[in-house]
Amino acid sequence: ATVRTDTIGFTVPRSEGVSGNSVDTAQNPASLRAPDKPGVYEIVYLDSGTGRIVARVPIEVTPARATLEAVETITVGATVEVAWTGPNNPGDFITIVPPGAANSEHRDFSATDGGSPAKVRVPDRPGTYEIRYVTGQQNEILARRTVVALAARVELVAPDQAPAGASIPVKWSGAPNNPGDFITIVRPDAERSAHTAFFGPRDVDPENARLL
Repeated sequence: ATVRTDTIGFTVPRSEGVSGNSVDTAQNPASLRAPDKPGVYEIVYLDSGTGRIVARVPIEVTPARATLEAVETITVGATVEVAWTGPNNPGDFITIVPPGAANSEHRDFSATDGGSPAKVRVPDRPGTYEIRYVTGQQNEILARRTVVALAARVELVAPDQAPAGASIPVKWSGAPNNPGDFITIVRPDAERSAHTAFFGPRDVDPENARLL
């Protein structure tokens, strides 16, 4: 025979239905995850046979606490280590976004279940950004910290002229050597994304690097 199970869950006060996290009554006691957003709620017992709430108890969900520690400045495109404390609930994550970005917006991110410090990559464009601890349920921001991404000062040394199809020696300095960075040769009016022959600075011997 099928065993009927009712529902226990969170809801807003005086509601006649479950509107938040819920579990069935197969286990007693049940483990119920609190909402991300602080406030006054009710835990209710919903009878699956009648669809009615037969018991309710008020509960106040208090704000969760989190902290973030990281460097104040870093080169564009680099990876910043973020030491954090927080609730580490399922789905919580550390991200880096422009100030004023929506709570749900994220660029590179690291789930908190990976431990502290988390590692997130700074955008390639110089400017001021915000590191955030964001909850996994409703994208509540529990902590934020400013980091400034500074432009890299890269210098390239190569011959002024070379025969068509020749291999060109290239030396450089000041490169951040971030993942995905590359050195290429293109026409002066080429699009930013254009490339012909190329190599990643972190993938070659800098004393013998050449563009073919």
